[in-house]
Amino acid sequence: MTTVPDRIVSGTGSRRTFRSQIIDLALEIPESSPRELAVRYTDEKQYFVSEASVYRLLKAHDLITSPAYERALSRLHLVQRIDMAAVA
Repeated sequence: MTTVPDRIVSGTGSRRTFRSQIIDLALEIPESSPRELAVRYTDEKQYFVSEASVYRLLKAHDLITSPAYERALSRLHLVQRIDMAAVA
């Protein structure tokens, strides 16, 4: 006798639901990393999803920014603060 997991993503409809749930969760808590989202989804839905799957899904929907972009953005904010201090 073969055992089958309780939760299997099969069929296009199920995949869309899974993906939309991950995207909704990411939009609900945008400060969370893909790892945190994967753990939270697994805890809440009792369905395992890998960090890599969450990352790929978020990247496909432009919900991930690269570390280089974030560093450049923080430098820009620092320069703007210095400029504002010089004006004052």
